[in-house]
Amino acid sequence: MTIGIGNPPKPFQLDIDTGSDLTWVQCDAPCTGCTLRRDQLYNPSKNNFVDCKDPICLAVNSPNPPQCKNPNEKCCFQVQYADHGSVLGFIVLDTFPLRLVNGTLSKPNLAFGCGHRLQNRGLHPPTPTAGVLGLGKSKASISSQLSSMGVTKNVFGHCLGDNRGFLFFGADFVPKSGMTWTRMLQSSSYKHYSSGPAELLFSGKPTGIKGVNVIFDTGSTYAYLNLKVYETVLNLVRHQQPSMHKTL
Repeated sequence: MTIGIGNPPKPFQLDIDTGSDLTWVQCDAPCTGCTLRRDQLYNPSKNNFVDCKDPICLAVNSPNPPQCKNPNEKCCFQVQYADHGSVLGFIVLDTFPLRLVNGTLSKPNLAFGCGHRLQNRGLHPPTPTAGVLGLGKSKASISSQLSSMGVTKNVFGHCLGDNRGFLFFGADFVPKSGMTWTRMLQSSSYKHYSSGPAELLFSGKPTGIKGVNVIFDTGSTYAYLNLKVYETVLNLVRHQQPSMHKTL
């Protein structure tokens, strides 16, 4: 999705990721490993940087508190992803213009990552987007920050349409969205969004697999199954499609 950052706002296309907390963009600090042209990068001013002692710095680096050598030191971050990619940078504050349902424009200052060192070690080439919109459960996520400021409730919806989807923050749009909602577990022991133990159905029929813990991660391309569930699904597919025995 495209989101504006700064004043005047500069557009950045971000990957929506419910599996990670921190929002970050490729940043001219200068940048190593960035995939965008220099004029497309976020260009911070010295007033944008967050100090190492700032509470948001602690939230970003939780559960490992930052080691601040002096109070004016910049807040650093590092995020490592399951595909072995990583991003390193500084935490900054800037304006995120958001249009509210009543038509007014809110301009909250939100903390996000200025990523200036990117590494892609996965099997696939890096995406052409400018960064990641982190919508995880921690205090560092955009939705949590908006909630703590009183701008919106800590609710967001992500609709995946056939052509174009949409994303919204807060509860005001919920009745109009037409979405079907599933309650998420509120336990602090769950780092990711989870609806709790699930039962595996195949073609609408029970498979005997129950109690599977499922997490929702929009930043993941694939669905990952543990070995027992994977073998069950594989055998069911082979039974239904005998011609696939040679390829599976």
